[in-house]
Amino acid sequence: MNRNLLTATGIAIAIVILIALNVTSSSLLRSAQVDLTEDKLYTLSDGTKAVLSKLDEPITLRLYFSEKLAQDEAKLEGLRGYYDRVRELLQQYVARSGGKLTLELLDPEPFSEVEDHAVAAGIEGIPMPGSNDNVYFGLAATGSTDAEQVMPFFDPSKENTLEYDLTKLVYSLSNPKKLKIGLCSSLPVDGAMPTNPFGNPRDMPEPWVVVDQLRALFDVKNVPASAKTIDADIDVLLVVHPKNFSPTLQYAIDQFVLRGGRALVFVDPWCEVDEPMTDPQNPMARYTASRGSELNTLFSAWGVELAKDKLAADESKALKVTFPTSTGKTDSAPYVVWLGLDRENVNANEILTSDLKLLQVRSAGVLSKKADATTEFTPLLETTTDAMAVATSAIQFTQDPKKLLADFASEGKKLVLAARITGKVKSAFPDGPPPDEKADPDASPESEPKPAHLTESAEPIHVIVVSDVDMLTDATWVQVTRLGNMRIPMKRTDNGDFVFNAIDYMKGSTDMISLRSRGGMLRPFKRVEQLQREADQRFRAEEQRLQGELTKADQRWQELQSKKQGASSAFLSPEELTELQRVGEEKLATRGELRKVQLSLRKDVDRLGSWMQFFNVWLLPLMIVVFAVSLWFLKSRRPTAI
Repeated sequence: MNRNLLTATGIAIAIVILIALNVTSSSLLRSAQVDLTEDKLYTLSDGTKAVLSKLDEPITLRLYFSEKLAQDEAKLEGLRGYYDRVRELLQQYVARSGGKLTLELLDPEPFSEVEDHAVAAGIEGIPMPGSNDNVYFGLAATGSTDAEQVMPFFDPSKENTLEYDLTKLVYSLSNPKKLKIGLCSSLPVDGAMPTNPFGNPRDMPEPWVVVDQLRALFDVKNVPASAKTIDADIDVLLVVHPKNFSPTLQYAIDQFVLRGGRALVFVDPWCEVDEPMTDPQNPMARYTASRGSELNTLFSAWGVELAKDKLAADESKALKVTFPTSTGKTDSAPYVVWLGLDRENVNANEILTSDLKLLQVRSAGVLSKKADATTEFTPLLETTTDAMAVATSAIQFTQDPKKLLADFASEGKKLVLAARITGKVKSAFPDGPPPDEKADPDASPESEPKPAHLTESAEPIHVIVVSDVDMLTDATWVQVTRLGNMRIPMKRTDNGDFVFNAIDYMKGSTDMISLRSRGGMLRPFKRVEQLQREADQRFRAEEQRLQGELTKADQRWQELQSKKQGASSAFLSPEELTELQRVGEEKLATRGELRKVQLSLRKDVDRLGSWMQFFNVWLLPLMIVVFAVSLWFLKSRRPTAI
């Protein structure tokens, strides 16, 4: 048979087989993938898979993206790449939902009906550069009961929480019940009842802004200090300054957590807003009165400790305060127990803290994990390593910022201010409920049976403990202005967001809580950044030296100018001319050194870039070519049969 015919037939058969494989794989292996990224960006977490597997009702996802507009605008190239990331992730959601999720991809072109629907759904339009058109990139989801959830715009900078945000959206649609919060506090967080009904309302303590906003978002129910049980319909229990809580109330909290309730607990070794009562007969009583709160009985069972009578001080994060002096004047200094926390102090790997940028705490305590704890202790807020634990007695009688600063000596380690506690625990009351000290022995027994005593948790508990109560007060996070009797709070820090994030994070199922912050698609070139930092440090040193030389030259010039005697004697001595020439040459030489530093930085970065380009672009093709040539060479050297 003709060899050319056999070759052509073989090629044709190979093409047919290749097409058949492509068609078969596209239909049978549509959901198959291999994720080689470090943070498994393209693999759904177990929590998301569990949420999707429990969907009972259908949900429609409408992803809006101005694809045609983005294709014509080079500045939106990064947004196009992120759209592919979101679309592919949503397609995985659909594939895992068992037919409960439907995804629609919509392009809201200008003046189209789709654009009208996007705007009506709450999708935000971003103005196009140099155009009157808007770019849309958001998601609108609808459940079977016509409940809606919207993500107005996908921000690429928040990619690390993308999976959590999408899963939360789906979970919220499948569980539309309004969250119920139990609020238990020894402080008048709801304001105080007026003793004089005819008095000025502004003279009475008002509800804290954080409580007002909680009531606007959730169904908040007060839990009194006399409570013997926490209602089963409460989803999250918010405990604020549990000062002198009775054993009965602590037992109620213990059982609530053991049966799966979530708790957000704010304790404080020195609560500044807890003003003790003034006794005219004993003026010193207000200084010796306790301002601290703790739940040591419960904390011990949960595996967490609050350092007794200790405050977290941090010199590098201290807020500058103004205070009166003994002379009647005012002075200012950093107050090392009032801290302004930023992104350096929050856990970027945790969903509820990853987006926080600025927080303020005042006289916060120090948390730590117990040595024998079986629970997982995850820090959420920490000081820097430039920190130390200060005794509360240092501010008990007088607050002297300068003395605290003078006595400050860094311990060289971070101090934990807030932590998340998870894991299975045993009851803090192994012998059952404590006796009710206020119970009437002659009273008839209660008709309703008490719930059975739980000795341990069936599932891992979910508790967040914060060592500062003052961070919830208005002074630390909002600026309140008034319009008549209406208060208008303007946010200054993210303290409120921390509370809302924590509640929002814990309200979901255990599957939702298991989600973590993920890495991003953009990976930094750490070696390049290191080279740039090193060169920048050298450049800054050279720049400072040059500035010093220029300053000295200017000073010397002024000195020489002052020596002139009248307008006609504008001549300098040969020695002075020589000195000026020398200074000028030194300045030129220094500038030359700066150029060399910059050139060496560019050379190091370019050299590293060339090697990276070689490994990423040329190495694999080169290996294939070498393999093919080697195979051809070995085959050509084989003896042919005669």
